[in-house]
Amino acid sequence: MLWAVLAIFSHFLWAWVNIGDKFVVSRRVDSGAAYVLWTSLLGAGISIMLLPFVTLSVPEPRVFLTIAAGGFFYFIAAFPYIRAMQLEEPTRINVWWGLIPIFGLLFGSVFFQDRLSTRELIAFVLLVLGAVIGTIHAQRRHFGFSGKAVAFMVLSTCAYALYGVIIRSAERSLSFIEIFFWFNLVVSACALAALLLPHLRTRFMTQGRTFTPGLFGIIVAIALTHALAAFFNVWALSLKPAALVFAMEGFQVLFVFAIAAVLTKFFPAVVEEELDRWNVLIKIGAMCCVIAGLLVLSFAS
Repeated sequence: MLWAVLAIFSHFLWAWVNIGDKFVVSRRVDSGAAYVLWTSLLGAGISIMLLPFVTLSVPEPRVFLTIAAGGFFYFIAAFPYIRAMQLEEPTRINVWWGLIPIFGLLFGSVFFQDRLSTRELIAFVLLVLGAVIGTIHAQRRHFGFSGKAVAFMVLSTCAYALYGVIIRSAERSLSFIEIFFWFNLVVSACALAALLLPHLRTRFMTQGRTFTPGLFGIIVAIALTHALAAFFNVWALSLKPAALVFAMEGFQVLFVFAIAAVLTKFFPAVVEEELDRWNVLIKIGAMCCVIAGLLVLSFAS
């Protein structure tokens, strides 16, 4: 069950990233694209920190192209996600993260012959069900899903699922830590390549000039947390298929709700979340589903 611990921890870190992204893109920066470029470049710091501890080998061309493809999809997935975050609260768009394990199961089975055992499939259903239940929003005595950012999140989740299954296939040739090192550098290289486009370069430089030291520190912290979450996610992908790893998305939904609830009480200027009885009961029901999924997985291990 090491892979489950790694996957859950990566989603815990990504939950903080979701909250941080919302705070920055809705209140402190004008260009979501420029923000993606800044965080993608700053995230390379994790790879630099790993250098003293990693024995690197140069991947074969085929393996490197696979890692590069995974890094590319990871990079482009951030753009529609950030656009959706500009439109909606993080707890509203989290419903669509549940599409990642579904896309992951589809892509993994079609392109890479990943298969789940019967118990793993049952756990997958329970975990995804928990993710869906956890993101139902109760308001004024009716239930509904947030729909404004649907198209952006479908694009983003599809790209993130492709990243997962592609990186999973590369794990068969290199250690996870080497794959993460090259993958993370590819993401930063994609950001550098994007700066060759004049309009993106102008946004990047213009936005950078507006950063105060405090805001820049927040963006660095978000970028490094994002990269660290990817590190644990890549580690988990080295142990289990992408569909099963991303089935832990339900935890990210619950983490975001819990963090938003605490911030709503003590720091309402950062984020606000409705804490009425129905929404709390829905989250408890979602937690029961993901716990049931984890119990099934524990018997399958």
